[in-house]
Amino acid sequence: MNVSIDHIEKLLRNEGISSIKIDMSDKTAASTFKMDDGEFKYQDYIDLDFLEYLKNQHIKKISICVDKDILKKLRKLFPEDYLAAQFEDTPDVILEKVNIIKEINKYSRKKREYILMQEVIEPGKTAKDGNKVLFKQGAVITENMLNIIKKRISSSVKLQYSLNENGILVYVNNPGKNISMKIDILAVFAKAQIPVYVAETQDQAYNLFLQKKPKLLLLTFLDKAWESQDVFLRCIKYDPFLKFINYSSSPSANREKEHSKIMLTYNSGYKAALNQYKESRSDRKGNLEAKIRNPIMDKLEYIRHHYDRSHIISMHYYLFKLGLKYNVRTLEIMLEQIKKDNEGH
Repeated sequence: MNVSIDHIEKLLRNEGISSIKIDMSDKTAASTFKMDDGEFKYQDYIDLDFLEYLKNQHIKKISICVDKDILKKLRKLFPEDYLAAQFEDTPDVILEKVNIIKEINKYSRKKREYILMQEVIEPGKTAKDGNKVLFKQGAVITENMLNIIKKRISSSVKLQYSLNENGILVYVNNPGKNISMKIDILAVFAKAQIPVYVAETQDQAYNLFLQKKPKLLLLTFLDKAWESQDVFLRCIKYDPFLKFINYSSSPSANREKEHSKIMLTYNSGYKAALNQYKESRSDRKGNLEAKIRNPIMDKLEYIRHHYDRSHIISMHYYLFKLGLKYNVRTLEIMLEQIKKDNEGH
């Protein structure tokens, strides 16, 4: 891992570490060669003496072998530079999760990946052999990688890793009027250790969703609920496996309990979501009964003659929920045609 000389100095001076192994497989290791009595010499570790040599050579960074102990110390000293891992599991557990994500990616425009949050170091076979970095931090975890780790190191080794999505996106519809609701929701995360992104408009919410890749979407369904429905529909169309929570009243009654409930959804896996998605696409969904279908047809006719964008969005949202159980494709096509006729595209 490429680590700044300043960070290495902190480790050596403040954390009780006498020396740190250099990653000799990295091209920055060329910095370790020096002239001594007319000969090129090098050492494969950094101590305080050698650190001064590197500083005199104006070297800013060098690749070192970062085991879990060193990584833990780096995270303690520089938490913003060395992010904590979300998970720690054996290769077989990780492989099951990788395969689920691989299948999810077939159906979603949002592409999820598991990222290695540590270096995987293979110890030398003899005292003369140096440690070898098999995989660097930040590498995308694949089945092939996990098989190599099982073969070269151990099938029981625990690896630190994260999903390439993080944080919570909050959108409170009609924010000018519902400011107290917004304050109550944000108060739930006052001591949270995860990023919280706050959107003021529908477009900003969707753009943050694309840019920041949040793991959970929090919406409020108050007056002008169609604004939140619009955000939801745009996000769910991009990512059918979106995790979300809707609020129709303030969560301020028991903030600790609410925080626990939210984090339960936040940390849930994707196996159940994948199974639910496949079921929702099944051709075995039932047809709408007349007592459900007829009022919808009346509403569509009303929208056709009294066109309003909010009505279109609210109906789209209603059909989306109905479509989890029933076949509503014909109704969705009718609604799209009404929209096309009125908006000219």
